[in-house]
Amino acid sequence: MVITTFGIAMLKSYSSRQGAPTGHASSNLVLLKIPRGCGPRAISRLLGDVSGSPVAASMASACASTEESVDTVSEFMSLCCYFHLITSQPFDYPTADLSTTWVNSFSAPHSVNFTDGSIVRAILLRGTLGPKYACGFYCNGNCESYLFAIFIVQTNSVSFITSPNIGFPQVVWSANRNSPVRINSTLQLTAQGDLVLRDADGTLAWSTNSVGKSVAGLNLTDEGNLVLFDAKNATVWQSFDHPTDSLVPGQKLVSGQKLIASVSTTNWTKGGWFSFSATDDGFTALVESNPPQIYFTRSVGDFNTSRGSMYVMYLNGSLALFSNSSDPNYPRTLTKQLLTAK
Repeated sequence: MVITTFGIAMLKSYSSRQGAPTGHASSNLVLLKIPRGCGPRAISRLLGDVSGSPVAASMASACASTEESVDTVSEFMSLCCYFHLITSQPFDYPTADLSTTWVNSFSAPHSVNFTDGSIVRAILLRGTLGPKYACGFYCNGNCESYLFAIFIVQTNSVSFITSPNIGFPQVVWSANRNSPVRINSTLQLTAQGDLVLRDADGTLAWSTNSVGKSVAGLNLTDEGNLVLFDAKNATVWQSFDHPTDSLVPGQKLVSGQKLIASVSTTNWTKGGWFSFSATDDGFTALVESNPPQIYFTRSVGDFNTSRGSMYVMYLNGSLALFSNSSDPNYPRTLTKQLLTAK
């Protein structure tokens, strides 16, 4: 569930459709085959060499203590190892190191064409099985121009993007909505810690401007937040601090920040009719005319601003106002009935 600025109906749900392919991990994960005639002690040692984990050690002990024949033990141990290796194998790719470059090419990995005309070329993806966050190049329409964006996609049990006929990507953040790029554009996490998007001709389209800030890597979190972090895992830059047109669970919209709708689903330019702003004591929705016209507002007049700075979050199907004070149990729920998810 995300909140998007699209008229008064600001809540859009992302349906978690069932029935997506689960993949066939067994086709390429038979990493160990124990030969017949290998005794229990050798089997235990072999399994320990492969994984070195307490789980594997306990499986080795259980397998080696069986009273079955050597052949039976060998076959059983093969299944034990096979199960452990599958369950411990990470399939998603949520992080990146410095000096990494991604090219928006037709042959790029993790590229999926959807029947609604959109294309994604994921560079990071967090999680497996179901709707998950990914980031990368995105287009919709004639696909002559692309965004670097964070989007929700359907995934299977090995983190492949699936359901191109029904599980269309939903963009929740974009870096270059006013400066789309073309095919063969590049995204680079430089050795100096800057995340830089350049068009095919080398023109700078967008940057985090994080050179000299001790960036150690890039991470896409479970909440859909794209983060540049340092050696102590502290946040240097994050997409949550630069909202575009959506508010996702876990994201704060602080006073002064604004969600602004795009012109259309295929024209991502910031300049749609509607916007949504956080204020010191609530929020305001506006028609972006000249001058802007407020068409909905909600505030809490008795909210004590001395408790700290305010922020809005999407929580439990409605918007809530929180304070950055030392008292975490002082939320004030807003628009519980007016903007409740359906």
